[in-house]
Amino acid sequence: MDKIISKKCEKIKLDASIKLMELTVQACEKGIAGMSERIDSLEATESEDVIHDANVYYERERHRLEKVKKGKINRLLCKDTVVGERNVKGDGNCFYRCMSVAIYGTEDLHSEVRQEICDYMSHHREKFECFTDCSIDQHIRNQRKMDGSINSWATEADIYAAAARYETNIKITMNKDKPQWHNHVLRINDDGTEETSTPSKRSIHLLLSNNHFTVLYVHQDDAVPTLKDPALACSTTQNETVDWFEMTQSSAQNSTEGAKPEAEVDPKPEVLKVVHDPESDSYEVVGETIYLAGENESKSGRIKPQKSMSGREHGKKRFKLKDKGDKNMGGDTGVKAEFDHINSNQDVVTNLSKYKLTREEISLLSKGIKFIPDKTKVNKVRLLADLNEWERRMRLREYFYGEEKNNEETDHTLDEKFRLKKKSRFTPNKGRDMWLDLYIETVKRDIVSNLKRSGKLNLTKQEQSAFQSLLDNDAIVIRPADKGSGVVVIDKLDYVSKLEREIESSASYETTHSDRTQDSLKSVRKLANNMLKEGAICKDMYQYLVPRYPKAGSLKGNPKIHKSGAPMRTIVSGINTPTEQFAEVAEHELNQYVESSPSFIRDTTDFINRLRQIEEPLPENAILFTFDVEKLYPSVPREEGLAAYQQALEMRAKPLIPTHFVIEMIRTVLDNNNFNFGDRNFLQTDGVAIGSRLGKNFACSYMRTWDEKLLEFPKSPLFYKRFIDDGFGIWTGSVDDLLDFGKHANNIHQNIKIEMKWSEEKIEFLDTLVKIQNGRIITDLYQKPTDKQLYIRHDSCHPSHTKKNLPYGLGLRLKRICTREEDYKRHRNELKSQLRKRGYSGKKIEQQLQRVDQLKREDLLQKNPNKKAGDRVPLVVTFSKQLPDITNILQKHHSILENSERLQAAFKQPPLVAYRRDTNICDSLIHMKTNRLIKKETPCMCVFCQKIIRSDIPSADRKDTHKVIKEARCTDRNIIYGIKCKKCDRAIYVGETERTLKERIGEHLRDIKNSNEKPINSHFENHNAKDIEYAVLQKLGHNGRAMRLLVEDIWIRKLNTLAPCGCNVQRNR
Repeated sequence: MDKIISKKCEKIKLDASIKLMELTVQACEKGIAGMSERIDSLEATESEDVIHDANVYYERERHRLEKVKKGKINRLLCKDTVVGERNVKGDGNCFYRCMSVAIYGTEDLHSEVRQEICDYMSHHREKFECFTDCSIDQHIRNQRKMDGSINSWATEADIYAAAARYETNIKITMNKDKPQWHNHVLRINDDGTEETSTPSKRSIHLLLSNNHFTVLYVHQDDAVPTLKDPALACSTTQNETVDWFEMTQSSAQNSTEGAKPEAEVDPKPEVLKVVHDPESDSYEVVGETIYLAGENESKSGRIKPQKSMSGREHGKKRFKLKDKGDKNMGGDTGVKAEFDHINSNQDVVTNLSKYKLTREEISLLSKGIKFIPDKTKVNKVRLLADLNEWERRMRLREYFYGEEKNNEETDHTLDEKFRLKKKSRFTPNKGRDMWLDLYIETVKRDIVSNLKRSGKLNLTKQEQSAFQSLLDNDAIVIRPADKGSGVVVIDKLDYVSKLEREIESSASYETTHSDRTQDSLKSVRKLANNMLKEGAICKDMYQYLVPRYPKAGSLKGNPKIHKSGAPMRTIVSGINTPTEQFAEVAEHELNQYVESSPSFIRDTTDFINRLRQIEEPLPENAILFTFDVEKLYPSVPREEGLAAYQQALEMRAKPLIPTHFVIEMIRTVLDNNNFNFGDRNFLQTDGVAIGSRLGKNFACSYMRTWDEKLLEFPKSPLFYKRFIDDGFGIWTGSVDDLLDFGKHANNIHQNIKIEMKWSEEKIEFLDTLVKIQNGRIITDLYQKPTDKQLYIRHDSCHPSHTKKNLPYGLGLRLKRICTREEDYKRHRNELKSQLRKRGYSGKKIEQQLQRVDQLKREDLLQKNPNKKAGDRVPLVVTFSKQLPDITNILQKHHSILENSERLQAAFKQPPLVAYRRDTNICDSLIHMKTNRLIKKETPCMCVFCQKIIRSDIPSADRKDTHKVIKEARCTDRNIIYGIKCKKCDRAIYVGETERTLKERIGEHLRDIKNSNEKPINSHFENHNAKDIEYAVLQKLGHNGRAMRLLVEDIWIRKLNTLAPCGCNVQRNR
């Protein structure tokens, strides 16, 4: 009995201490909020100097309070902190062994636990069907086996069943060092209803690593015993609850013998306040005795109480904040410290790998995948290429001005929309108009000569090193989490194995022995030839439909960290595949049919407008319901989909291509959806690829037919709409009738299965929460629990107008969605708080949101025509903070064009500046890194690859050597290449090509063989073609010809290959 009293007293003291810490944190937060409000009020009334001084004071005080909140005290307040673990035998029964340890204190009763959970699922089978891939009966039979087979391993269904059976919250993490808990809660009441959000008074903590469960012991702020002491975590009956003051059970084998009861502590602490001593830079917390982590932690991870204080210090505790040199707190102050604190709380980064991320690496990834790091200087080559492209547009506008005006009077035909995508290299010469020449040269010179010096970078040196470290670490893959859940770091081997399991376990894919890209290209070319011969398409359309340099699709995956085991959402990219253009044209032909569907909704605004058309008040028995089609794209039955597609094509008013040819195009797309992953090749045999341009409209065409069959049910919904695979409706009647309606939906086709939810009060759909109040429909903003709200940070290298208008755009979204003003104001305050955390000024946020306040919701819900830029010529440049005010430069010199009547008519307004973004974290650490690790392409060692130089190449005068691309292949495109004479042992020519290296080199070899009058022949008149060697000097990615010409000139100067040293000739500019 003394041991029980001892445990009770220990819990009472711990609860009182935690309460004290909570109040301390609340006091800190209140102080921070108060200072923030005072600063906001100052921004509206005081001068800039006063505001600056106040901000300095605010940041200093805020940082001190943040230290109190974030320092040692916060470690005690941190819920579910892992302090130990207990491993169990890994024989396929590990989950049930863990549950046995948690419930009975031993893993020996795992077989009994397994049978209890299976019996519970059997009695409530309808509650767990949604968690299983096979039938619930088959699943239960598999789970009753204890032979360790893979089908007997615990799944999500069994975890939820265990949580319901033992009335506990099962928390699972995949990283015990930095746990991010995935809660599994399910309550089944006596009336059969279920609850999935009611927190349990009891929690069981498990670690899932390498498909093995382990019991974790934690510090937890619960009202009942936790697993930090197994003796206090025992329960033998389903409905039993454990109370600290009525506890009658304990385990003698796990009790501490001879434990002495602690002195009693009043569980109700006094009112607290925090007092700061500026001389010692410390804080005093006035109130009860508190526990502090750190120096007072025992080896077992338990927290020891502080000794009581006497005399003047009674009821107070003084502690010193860590200084700037402390490795845990860091030396950052001001806004950056706030960012680090906020990002840490948001759990932006989930580390599923064995690699331990450094603080700087976490800080970098927490900035969000859209964050753009600053560059030390402008890429002048890129800038000059952009200016040359703009110059070409200006000259083309002047050259075609008269003809263009006549063509504007008639609309383009449908096929012109595709034929106009064909690129032309024609550029009018200079000298046609002196005023145009002067304007172009003046603008270009003004922009280049006014580049700013590099300012303060938005990454620290430590974060820059962390960036390079993550980029070079080939053992890990970085991916965006599914459904906006932040960033996930995962071991490369785990990433590969999970994706392979997803593909191999699906019946929609099969493995192929080789890459089928060339076979797919032959099928595309054959069908395009037939259409050209029969006059269905023109020559330009043929050239558009048949790609010159196709490649296989690529497989990628995003971890679903909100699900147990973090399975992958597979994505097959169809970019640059042989059938990409076929898919684009076929998708275009279906737009009108899909959008004319009675159930079609375009977006959230369209959905809200449809809801506003419902007659109110609603019947009293109205029920809101939603459903989600499981894996729609891979599940669409192809023959039924083609039949629906053909029906849609017959309804076209202006067909671009005859129906039977479009059907053949679709078959070609579906039958040739091949992709690769590493060195393995796959083919999708059913449904349509998620990454295909055809995917959405092909699936929606079939679903329109499916909708018609759905509404054949004897009782139809009062309201029904669908957004691709998400359905929404309002049902009038009983829940049983609604469930029958759902069963009817699942019986329409064996491939199409839905998961339905319903409520009489509120339900979420897209980003909207729909409610029924007093018979009327109310809409409110819905944010998924996984949404981290990682808005663009204010220090990201984005154009200022983008960041300035962000609060306005987000505010418009709130105004449209929220029916009630009080909901709008609540979300408005939350939005302001979130943006402040991302570094935005409270004053500027308020200015933009006040603009939204003045708008009427009814006006915002009206469809506004897209604003067009008119006929202004765009100047597209990559944004950099070092760029001058280009808009001002264009406007300042526009008067030059007014000296010519023709130019004045052709350029009524100054050119339009359009900024493209620079490389962000997602480009570098996610896409580029994943492609490099997974797609390790090696030279094919054909006759062309054998002659590629992989060592340094000497210049034409042999004075120096230059590095080349060592991993070059004959199929590399959009490159700068150098040709070396093997006999002379020096570079003699530099060239550029958009085509493959072997195509361009093949042309050079033919020119030498046929003695054509080409520059390169001036060197090889007395040589043999066998003396040619070549190297890839630089790859330019997706940059255009203007960029290639500039970089080519740079390499010509580097290697000194201009005649007479080499074969290059001076190009006329």
